[in-house]
Amino acid sequence: MNSHSDSTFCSNRSISLSGMFILDSFKYEEDYCATQKPSLDPGEWYIGGGGTYATIGARMWLPPDRIAMIVHKGSDFPSKTSDELESYSSSLFTFISDPEHPKTTRALNTYSNDRRDFAYLTPKRQVQLSEIYSAKSAPPAFVHLICSPVRMSIILEERRKLFSDWSPQWIWEPVPESCKPENLSKLIECVGQIAVFSPNELEASELLGNPNPPCSAQEIQAIGDWFHQAGFRAVVIRSGKRGSYVVGAHGTDPVQRFWVPPMIGDQSQVVDQTGAGNSFLGGLMAGLACGKGLLEATCYGSVSAGLTITQLGLPKITARHDAKPASELWNGGDHRRNSSIWFGQESRSSARDKPRLDIAYRDRSKLFMHKQNNECRKNK
Repeated sequence: MNSHSDSTFCSNRSISLSGMFILDSFKYEEDYCATQKPSLDPGEWYIGGGGTYATIGARMWLPPDRIAMIVHKGSDFPSKTSDELESYSSSLFTFISDPEHPKTTRALNTYSNDRRDFAYLTPKRQVQLSEIYSAKSAPPAFVHLICSPVRMSIILEERRKLFSDWSPQWIWEPVPESCKPENLSKLIECVGQIAVFSPNELEASELLGNPNPPCSAQEIQAIGDWFHQAGFRAVVIRSGKRGSYVVGAHGTDPVQRFWVPPMIGDQSQVVDQTGAGNSFLGGLMAGLACGKGLLEATCYGSVSAGLTITQLGLPKITARHDAKPASELWNGGDHRRNSSIWFGQESRSSARDKPRLDIAYRDRSKLFMHKQNNECRKNK
């Protein structure tokens, strides 16, 4: 797939995804109550891994030559999996082998009504910083990391010692099992070097010592504000069907506080939530790499997540040849046009007359934040 007309929307800054590629299996507990439980083939392995979903979330907005993801390809790597990955572009993934890890990383995802549990079935092979640095002809300007506070500290120190001339913007997604209050001090040590810190609502709550997810938008806002006041420049709390709460700033922008609604408001359309948060952050990082502000970049993330949860597995890409220039469709639709309509800002015939999308996003966000705050007052 090499139709890259969307590259005109973006700067030349590249991004890298450090999360792993994983072959996933799934189990759903009896209390899992999604409207549509995915139909899974027994014994089948599915493309997974946070890095993979983040990569595809970014690929919706960036051409493949601006994205780098390392895929550890074990001796048991299925040929049909290679074919599926290459459908997103042969240059999107960098395949490597490692004699110390002869098998592809595999895992089990277990879903219940209120949480997802994850367990490795094989030894994991993590992506190394040197591999991220050298994956493309130039090191990336943005890096998405899925790791614990301890590993984050190690990566930051390794960058300082080995690649002192490289200062990427780090988009940090903490791994769920590391979100414990005993790791909070190590996490806070990293605040000054992180561009965006993004736990989901449960992970953020657990870091502060509460094992239960927040029950209102007001609680989520308080948690996000706490992490921002602790020193993170920008905090994005991913909150599933509530959307995402953002506090902070990117670059020289002033500090903002806003909610961005989920693209999929009708929960009956949700088929599989696997990878939604990763895809969200891939889209958000792509927006930042395109030179967008934090608000519009978050909306990119919401679109990427929305396109991820409406089918089993990764969103599908196809070429649209009836448009000039040729463009790309995701899940059969024009995601750029649809996202503009979603925010009430359908394209006009003249580029000169076209309103700035970030203004539409800001107006929509203000309305959504007002709705969330009204919910808080009703629940008091």
